[in-house]
Amino acid sequence: MDTTVYLIRHGHIDLPITQGEPTIYGPEVLLSSIGRQQMRNLGQKLSKQRVKFDEIYTSPLLRARQSAYLVSKEVGNPPILYVDGLRGLKYPTWRGRPVSELKSEEEIFTDESLREVSERIWKTFQELVLASSNKTIGIVMHGEESGVLLHQLTNPEQDAELGRSMGNGEATRLVVSSELRLKEKQNIIPYEIKVGKERA
Repeated sequence: MDTTVYLIRHGHIDLPITQGEPTIYGPEVLLSSIGRQQMRNLGQKLSKQRVKFDEIYTSPLLRARQSAYLVSKEVGNPPILYVDGLRGLKYPTWRGRPVSELKSEEEIFTDESLREVSERIWKTFQELVLASSNKTIGIVMHGEESGVLLHQLTNPEQDAELGRSMGNGEATRLVVSSELRLKEKQNIIPYEIKVGKERA
């Protein structure tokens, strides 16, 4: 039996400012007012499409939990379950440093390698899909992790790679078979709110 999955990236955040420069943040960062509105907009769009979630699974980090709650409120309050395997990177060596010091996305993989992130996310995704046969579920996650997972789903024969991350507040509808084969993929963009540069 197939599983319908809505991959959802959490909403926009306000980067902490230190000495006038945006800096890399920790796991406790919250959604900005724009991010909260993005998630309400997405939930309303899903509601208009008559999406009914059996469960919403989310990263335990605050910005993802907030996002899951705001979407859930708009689609009938399905249960929300925290899943540690969906957590975002912790950036231990980057926290508090200026964003401008990052030369490439790959540089942030310090607490876990890209391969380790790919293996963690894929194992978690596999467990959720196989436990949700013939259901519709939401999965709220982070930027880099969404890029890694979508790359793996669409290029199963290739090595781990940081693919295109979903935008803040966006969703991607997937239909996945019990063999974890991707059968359908559709991007869902909420009502537009223009913001600056997005992060995980």
